[in-house]
Amino acid sequence: MSGELPPAPKPSGAGCLAAFGALFVLAGLGLLVPFFLLPAKRALEARGWREVPCTVIESRVETVSDEDGATYRVDVLFEYAVDGRTYRSRRYDFLVGSTSGYSGKQAIVDRNPPGTRSVCWVDPDDPAEAVFSRTWRAGWLVSLVPLLFACAGAGVIVLAFRTARGGGAAAAPAARRLERATSAGPVTLRPRATPLGKLAGTLLVALFWNGIVSLFVWQVVETWRTSGDVEGCLVLFLVPFVLIGLLLLVAVPYQLLALFNPRPRLTLSRGVLAPGDSVHLEWRFTGLPGRIRKLRIALEGREEAVQESGGSASMKARTFATVVVVETEERTLIPHGSRLVGVPAEARPSGERPDGRVRWLLTVRGEIAFWPDVNEEIELEVLPRE
Repeated sequence: MSGELPPAPKPSGAGCLAAFGALFVLAGLGLLVPFFLLPAKRALEARGWREVPCTVIESRVETVSDEDGATYRVDVLFEYAVDGRTYRSRRYDFLVGSTSGYSGKQAIVDRNPPGTRSVCWVDPDDPAEAVFSRTWRAGWLVSLVPLLFACAGAGVIVLAFRTARGGGAAAAPAARRLERATSAGPVTLRPRATPLGKLAGTLLVALFWNGIVSLFVWQVVETWRTSGDVEGCLVLFLVPFVLIGLLLLVAVPYQLLALFNPRPRLTLSRGVLAPGDSVHLEWRFTGLPGRIRKLRIALEGREEAVQESGGSASMKARTFATVVVVETEERTLIPHGSRLVGVPAEARPSGERPDGRVRWLLTVRGEIAFWPDVNEEIELEVLPRE
């Protein structure tokens, strides 16, 4: 019947994948609050607590056994006096639960046998609240494990949306897309991410990563400054995290400099293509294109698919076709020019994954001496082969 609407598309596996990722995000954030955020908040507040002499009454390594094995925690009972009144507490630090690693905890107990005179830290507003150690140990890093689950879940959600977007484009009725292909005029293409967006994303990641790592570094420095004692295992564990943070900090000014790069403006004579089609491509740079010493524009066909391994999902990409549109060092051709671009009809993806997505992108690479290069990717709309 001519007036009937087409049937609604059936939900794809992308929705289930997104729901799976959302569960990881919620679980990760739900565990992060009690296991890291709240203890970290109390540890920071304890920096202003009152220092009071105390005596260790009992000290031991407590073993917590379950079906997954044994974990351990430091159990110290200490006694202190405030305003003539005696108090006792079993809070060694603000860490929640128990963790693996017996030797490090036994070393703490060995340094604090019964009868040891030390100092503890008492809440000035509530003398019954006290903690034996404000030092951040390697166990705090274990408390960040829920954050990894949340990040993995967020990555799965992003992959699900990318898969759904690609599948939705491929599922458009052929007649409708052919009509668009024949009727559409010149189209100005937009890059996948703007320089400002790249800078903002890099800055947020750098602030988030270094904000967490700096808490541990600051505690190590404070412990060394006040007592001259540094936990070697914690320092070694922090080294790769600090190096990653430094790389992120270097990436921020790099992206800031890239804001002042020449920007390409690409125009196609037709916005929708099919395998075997050729269209007219025109490029024009704004800014200072004379700084570019070498320009390369290419059309790439990529096959992407979500792969699951060990309970985690990742996007795997493979380039199955590359067509160089222009590659030149000629100064007069770099600022503005045009070429004929063809989508190769014989280029085919491997088809190893039935849920894979095929994408065609125009890549723009402009080499600039002693400066971040121009690096843009712009996706094209290409009809499926059938």
